[in-house]
Order: sequence, then structure tokens, then C-alpha cells
Amino acid sequence: MIRAGRRHLVRTLADIAAQLGIAEQTLLNSARHQAPGFPAPLGAGRTRLYDGEQVDAYLAGRPVPQLPAADDDEDLLDRQEAAALRGEPLSVWDRRRKDPAVREHVVVVGGVEHWPRRIIREYTPAPRRGTSGGGGGRPAGAGDQVPRDQLPQRVAQLLNDNPALTAADVADGLGVHRNTATAALVQCRAERMADLMEQRAVTAAEAAAALGYPAGHTRRASVHAEAVLRGRRARPYLAAVGKALHARGWRATSTPPDVQHPEDDLCVAALTLDAPQAPAPALVWSERHGWRTGVAAGSGEVARFAFREAEVRGCTLDVVRTWRCPAHETAGTAALAEAPAQEHEEQVRTRLEELLRDAVGDHPDVRVSRSTVEGQAHKVLVHRSAAADLVIVGARRRQGHFGLQLGRVAHTLLYHARCPVAVVPQRV
Repeated sequence: MIRAGRRHLVRTLADIAAQLGIAEQTLLNSARHQAPGFPAPLGAGRTRLYDGEQVDAYLAGRPVPQLPAADDDEDLLDRQEAAALRGEPLSVWDRRRKDPAVREHVVVVGGVEHWPRRIIREYTPAPRRGTSGGGGGRPAGAGDQVPRDQLPQRVAQLLNDNPALTAADVADGLGVHRNTATAALVQCRAERMADLMEQRAVTAAEAAAALGYPAGHTRRASVHAEAVLRGRRARPYLAAVGKALHARGWRATSTPPDVQHPEDDLCVAALTLDAPQAPAPALVWSERHGWRTGVAAGSGEVARFAFREAEVRGCTLDVVRTWRCPAHETAGTAALAEAPAQEHEEQVRTRLEELLRDAVGDHPDVRVSRSTVEGQAHKVLVHRSAAADLVIVGARRRQGHFGLQLGRVAHTLLYHARCPVAVVPQRV
């Protein structure tokens, strides 16, 4: 667990490797982080996090200080620790953490979700509503009732009327999924808090109090507001880099990149290098790692991205390959269709194994579930998204064309998936 007040000290293996001036893989291969006396990880999850004060002491040859021993309501616990605190199986907590009452308090540190001890201890599951009654949020099986581009404005109106607004209120009032409501509410609160922090030079907690937001509802928004503020301060620098790359002839325009926040406490931006003479497809900046080169992505890159995400999240990767056999759809009898269909599915399975071979070797600890499903890809994946935390698909970027060419599958998922969607560029 991360003891209260020590979140800013947390370091990942990548951070420690950078501190040592070596690559993360070099650190893993050397097993230096497993040497006697090296500080113990802060949790039992697959993604190892460490206390920076302890790491600094160890690397400097000083005695490693002990972490506070007393429990605090503001301690941050990961999913394994949360399940243990409640005396529940991990699978039960994995369901509970999707409840908006829990989700709006999540704090992502080093790519790992944590929750305050108080929230975990005090959480009481809402009673199940009868299937015949009029439940809140969107109807089962239906899409969100408010278009995504209109959602921020609608949430802002609700927040104007009720500063103590909850994600459940948004879901019930607008007919959207609870996860959608939580993300929109956190974003709206964070933007307003960042505005006030910038204008009055106050802390996130002071901004939340001034806006009338209950302290128990703003933990995640406070983290996000601080990231929003850092992103705004980075804009002039990123704009200057964009202009320099345009002047160098590597970008078609000098438009500055948008700062994105894939995690509440992280700022990233991407500059597409769309000129023919550019040395790489893109440059990606993050405040944690600086500048990196975006590589050209084919199907193998999509697979590697998916494996990396599954490894960070500590979850099972469900790889789905759809197929359709014309003979199966047009033949006059089932007997004529059965053999071609079986042969076609076997070919798809073989191609799927070839696609995953390198990624499986690079990430041996990731649990993989393989599925070959007959049907239309966009329909199959939308259906599967209801039980997923993230759907990952590819999109083509053709040489000489500006931007991505979204196919039917990616386009449908972006509008109708019931979870977040990651679109990985593929240069062809």
C-alpha cells in the first residue's frame, strides 16, 4: 500500500532505471531490484511500485528508512489489498471497483489503480434493482442517450445546479453509463478547479472548497486538476516544438498538439510527423518520460500495445479474431458449408497464433484468452466491450494521406463501445 501523504514519492521500475541511467529491461535483467536489502515493493501486484525515499537511501548506501506502521484513512490500497481489507475474493472486488461510488475515488499511481482505505472500508454495495422496475442510467443493451460531444456541456449544467453532484446523479439524469458519467464529472470538476487554481494560486483542495464540492467527492478530480494545470503550463513549450518541426519540414502544419490525460496524474501529447521525409511517424511526449519516437505500427504493433496494457493492468488479455466464410452463408445445405467453414476457421486460428507469437514471448506473464468468432467484427467487438475494461483496435495511416483512415470497426467502436477504446495507428 501507499501510506498517506507519500503518493508523490512513488516510483516505478522505469523511474528507478532512469535514475540509474540504464534501460528498464537492463534493470530487469540484472535483477538489481531483487538484491538483498533493496526496498520491498509497495504492493503485491504485477506492476511493482517503490517508495522513492527508501530507494534513494538504498542507492546512496544509507540505511533504508521504515515506512509508517500505523494505518490511516488516507492510505492508498491496490486491488489485492482492497479485497483483503474487505475479506472478499479478488474477483468480488474487481466487480465492486466498477461501481461509481468506488470508481470516482480511484487514484491511479504508476499505472496501478488504488483507493483510499476509508472508501474501501465504508463502501456498501447498492441493493440490486428488480429487472421489471425502471432502473437508473441507460437501459440495458442501449447506447448512451446523450452524444459524447454534448456530454461535457450537459454535465456542466447539472454541476452548476448542484455542486454536490454524483456520478449516479449524472447517469440517472442523462441516461448514460455509470463509467461515462464518472469520467465526465471528474473532467468537468477538474477543469473548473484548475481554472481557480490558476487564477488565485490556491491548492486543489482550496479550489474544491471554494466551488462547493464535497471533499469526499473530489479526490480523483483534485489529482486530475493538478495534471490539467501542468498540461497548460507545458503548452507553450509543445507549441514551440511543433513550430520547429514544421520549419524543419517534418510536419505539414505548425498546429500545436493537444495535451491528453490517459491517467488522472499524467500529461502526454503527440506530434504527427506527416511529411514524406520525416524520420518517424510521430513524436510522443510525456512529463514522465520526455520525448519518444512513435514507431510505424502494423498488426504486430497492435498486439504488442495490447500485451503491454494487459501487463500494466494485471488483467487477462482477450484476443478476438472474427471471420466470415462466404460458402457458409450462401451454400444451399449445411453439409456443403460445414467443411469450408471449418477449414476457414482453422486458417484464422493459425494466423492468430502467428500474430501473437512474438508478443507472447516478450510478455510471458500475461494471461491470454484466444477466441475465433464467426460474424461481423464491429458487432462482435461491441458486444464483447460490455465485459471489457478497454478495447484495442488498429487504424490505417496511408503514406501521403493526412491523419488516420478509420474503418468501419474502429468507427463503430468509438461511438458504441461500452468501455474505453484505444486506436493504434498502422502505417500501410
